[in-house]
Amino acid sequence: MAAKIHGTVRKVNGYADGTPTLEIHVPRNRAEGLPFHVGARVPITLRFAGIEYDAGLRATERNDYVWVSPTLRSVNGTRTTLGRVLTEGGLRPNDPLILVVEDHLVSVETDHTVDVRHALSSEQQPSGARDAVTPRIHSRPTGAEITMDRPITGPSKSAEATPIVLPPIPDSEALITRIRSLAGLPERNHEDVVKELLLRLGFDASEIVFQKGRIDLCVLTQDRKTAAVFEVKRTIAVESERAGARRQGMDYASQTGAMIIVVTDGDRFEIYDRRKGHDYDAMLCGAFRLTAFHDTDAMTLDLLRPDNLRSART
Repeated sequence: MAAKIHGTVRKVNGYADGTPTLEIHVPRNRAEGLPFHVGARVPITLRFAGIEYDAGLRATERNDYVWVSPTLRSVNGTRTTLGRVLTEGGLRPNDPLILVVEDHLVSVETDHTVDVRHALSSEQQPSGARDAVTPRIHSRPTGAEITMDRPITGPSKSAEATPIVLPPIPDSEALITRIRSLAGLPERNHEDVVKELLLRLGFDASEIVFQKGRIDLCVLTQDRKTAAVFEVKRTIAVESERAGARRQGMDYASQTGAMIIVVTDGDRFEIYDRRKGHDYDAMLCGAFRLTAFHDTDAMTLDLLRPDNLRSART
């Protein structure tokens, strides 16, 4: 018998073409019936508007929700994203939906009414899909655009965006002001801001090292081992820059034995843990933006505090 589980569309970032990076979140205490496993990416088949995609279901100890990862692959092998599929199907961040679960087949249902199959671009549809009967879902009510930079980790809050707040660090206003002045400045200025953040989180200056070999910045343990590698760019809002930084960070972490990689431009931060899997989706622990910080980002920010980064190398 199929299980019906309530979930919510959450925005976690954005792609260079403007498409949002979306995930489907389900509070873990409501996720009974989903085939998730804490600490692993479980392959599933995701069905939306009659089209099936290879997808992944994730859960970690740190997060109190289970989520469908943002990377998809259609049955004909075309790589796409959950953000593109849901957006072109008329869904937006914070929209509620229902997941109908039959073993490892997860179907997305919604009460919206847009012609989704016509909305989805032809390259996303498997051969013959356009000749099939088109399911109809309702168009989203008009109103103010809802935006969120990170997902809410508690119960779903349909059609409500969490407010932007100051990060829970000393003298955060001064740091935010400095971040907003970085536009157009050389990369080293962005590295200095990252160091400032780490100092405010509780690191000693002696634990933060610039230009260790080709590494932009790293955090060391008491016995001078590399606990975390920070790959810093002038921006990671551009997908090519983000992808390059991520590859470099992974290479440097492999060379030094560090488990944690942080890709950042001083404002946006993405945190990866190499112990969690073999692809970027599996390794991603979370992301946040300091100038658009939400209360729900605090748990991800905590991953950068001294006790957490030091313990990653023990």
